Amino acid sequence: MVRAARQAVVRSGAPEAAREWLWRAGNALLIGLMVGVSGGGGVGVGVAVAQVQRIPLRCRFAPGPWQACVMRIEAVGQRWSLELPGQQIDFRHDGTGKVEMQRPPSGRWSPVPSRWTEEQALCWGEVCALGQFPLD
Repeated sequence: MVRAARQAVVRSGAPEAAREWLWRAGNALLIGLMVGVSGGGGVGVGVAVAQVQRIPLRCRFAPGPWQACVMRIEAVGQRWSLELPGQQIDFRHDGTGKVEMQRPPSGRWSPVPSRWTEEQALCWGEVCALGQFPLD
């Protein structure tokens, strides 16, 4: 459902800022409308709230030391962030293999290469995460 909503927003041709806002709003509160007509002619609507996953990991800025961090997953394989002491780094993946990273204070999204290290850490540019987390 989320993937279909995202694709609809992208196909809409809306400016990047509008698409970003719609995407964040859609992930912040996933509303599933389940409409059904009962025998009495009534209509029911249900609302489901998307769960944000928080996974404790070890992170580092290459070649620095490993430190405790938290991966916050908004949409598995699509939108996540790493929360390190004093900062948050946001990531997004468009489904084609392109990953972008946003680091305050610039606020700009920049393409970043992904790679696995020998110690089985996943890195995006100079930022690496080590631990068990879902990829898709």
